[in-house]
Amino acid sequence: MAQDRSLDYEEKIRHLLAAVRDGDPDAFAALIEEVGQELRKLSAYWRRRQFREAHTLQTTALVNEVVLRLLRSLKRSKEAFPQSRLHFISLAAQMMRWTLVDYARKPREQPLDDPTATLIGWSRIELDTVLIFDQALRRLEEAQGEIGKRRARAVELHVLGGMTHREIAEQLCISDDAARRDCQIGLTQIREALRGKAQSAGR
Repeated sequence: MAQDRSLDYEEKIRHLLAAVRDGDPDAFAALIEEVGQELRKLSAYWRRRQFREAHTLQTTALVNEVVLRLLRSLKRSKEAFPQSRLHFISLAAQMMRWTLVDYARKPREQPLDDPTATLIGWSRIELDTVLIFDQALRRLEEAQGEIGKRRARAVELHVLGGMTHREIAEQLCISDDAARRDCQIGLTQIREALRGKAQSAGR
């Protein structure tokens, strides 16, 4: 019975995504209403799991930023908009990473009333953690060729997308074991980068 409900939900999301691509003006709002809880879970996943330093991220503000990016993506190309729930979550995770990094790179002296500063409230440690995470993923992408790019994407999907190893395997068209190995190796390197940063700060 639970599996039937899961399949019904997947089919509903697939139907809404198709309606969005077909230009239904109400479909995007209905889609966000359906997946809103998942998006909020994604934004909270960062602080719940591997990166406990980032414990005060403002979930609602982050989700709002991701939704705006998704809207802009849709306006650029309806054909490129995702066709399944996993594909949608994958895109949202990528948008979340870009949103986090863009905000973390803002000047420290930016006025608090700046209308673009929608994620006010982060500490410098949290912002530095965001940048270290992004830099570590970029090093993975650049240093290990196609395998490195795949591992970086697997970590992104796991940390920001909250995906299981099986879901990552399905999204990246690899085996469950490969997805698990990619996440383990990638996360180990990122934790080492975080520890190195913490040790440097403590000197």
